[in-house]
Amino acid sequence: MKLHFGDNYTDQYSQFQKWLQEDMSDFTPYGKLVHSFSKKDSSAKTYKIYMVKVMDQRFLGEQHHTLQAIFYFFIERASFIEITDSWSYFLLYECTQPSEGKEIYKLCAFTTMFEFDENNEHHARISQFLVLPAYQRQGFAQTMVRTIYNYYIEHNS
Repeated sequence: MKLHFGDNYTDQYSQFQKWLQEDMSDFTPYGKLVHSFSKKDSSAKTYKIYMVKVMDQRFLGEQHHTLQAIFYFFIERASFIEITDSWSYFLLYECTQPSEGKEIYKLCAFTTMFEFDENNEHHARISQFLVLPAYQRQGFAQTMVRTIYNYYIEHNS
């Protein structure tokens, strides 16, 4: 398990609970906020999509391995991506703000993007895409694809 999760793995329940509480109390998404929205049926929650490059050292050190390992649970024949400037993630979070304290982020979905240049044009391709089961069939994949499309149109024109 440490191969996939690195130092973010324990088989001790008490240690897992401690890490979970720490993560929930002080986690802030990595990267750049590219889209924020609310659903009509949920006024207390907002959703935020962040884009982060794999080479971002903070992301690479803390979250990249965990996200890669999650793919193996849900995508048959998933593979680890290379650590190069060509790769980035788009991550969708559900955000709630308790009456006291800072926002709490829950991961809903994420995708890996591969960027490359060909014939003097910049291209981006979705490589792996995952909406976690609790968030499926709610339109999040469509919103993410639209956000990714708009992001690359805006940044490559």
